[in-house]
Amino acid sequence: MKTKIFGSCATGLALTTSDVDIAVSGIETYDRATLCDSLSKISEVLKNFKWVISNKPILTAHVPVLKLEIDPKIGFTELAEAGLVDETKTRIILNGQGPELNMTEDGENAIIKVDLTLESLGMMGYTVHMGYRSTEFAEKMLAQYKSLYIVTIVLKEFLYNHKLLNTFHGGLSSYCLVLMIVALLQKHGDEGYMKIFRRFLKFYGESFQPEKTGITLSEADPFFDLNHSYETAPLWILDHNNYVDRRNIGQGAYSIKLILHEFERTSNVIDYLQQKCEEIIIKHKGKIHSVDDIWLLEDPELKNFISSNILDSFINCT
Repeated sequence: MKTKIFGSCATGLALTTSDVDIAVSGIETYDRATLCDSLSKISEVLKNFKWVISNKPILTAHVPVLKLEIDPKIGFTELAEAGLVDETKTRIILNGQGPELNMTEDGENAIIKVDLTLESLGMMGYTVHMGYRSTEFAEKMLAQYKSLYIVTIVLKEFLYNHKLLNTFHGGLSSYCLVLMIVALLQKHGDEGYMKIFRRFLKFYGESFQPEKTGITLSEADPFFDLNHSYETAPLWILDHNNYVDRRNIGQGAYSIKLILHEFERTSNVIDYLQQKCEEIIIKHKGKIHSVDDIWLLEDPELKNFISSNILDSFINCT
């Protein structure tokens, strides 16, 4: 049995709060029933280890997953009860070099959150794991578009702070977000991360209508009109990396309206800040040659604006 890290921890797009996505291979699973059964058996085995402090299989998810919380301070071979497990039969080999595991907190209370899925086999014996394909595609896009990395990280942090980066509660997945950004990059080119960030907020916050428009990266125009042939869904994003059915990976984003509203609100905040900065520059024309000059100005309105902490309020969602 071998494991492989995929997802944001493999692409470098992980936040410090991101889960570690791990796929397990070497188990024969040809259908959903055998896959769920195997995942349940792994869950039972892991219950015997002290370092697994939380163990929750979610077998009803579109992709069955075992959600774990791991305490890295506890030794790998420490068991809940001595003699319960044959270590030679439960050893997992980490295939290749992965990134450092992300933890929920620093210091003594650090916990690693892991999403464990199984690599299944198709009817002809070929490997099927959509996580590998999405990871490879994200890595390809990161190499192609230099602005993608920083725009994705900023937007992921923003969505996380608003509790909208959790697919189990109707938020966007990291992969959905990447495809939304790449759609704009394909349509407008890489204009630099600041322009792409602003274009993203304005388009998705003010113009995009998820009930009328879908997203696909397999066509010349990444945005397409939804017609009667498409089932009702909160968000349509066709995953062209899924060669089986090009499934809609936005199906579970039932909080999309709230997400788009937050994009619009953020866009308005930035427009306001830009307008105020332009007014300050015009008012003190000839006096401002660098950022440091702003702090030397005796302007009560300017000092009040700076002390209003509008950016802190925006970032911290207050």
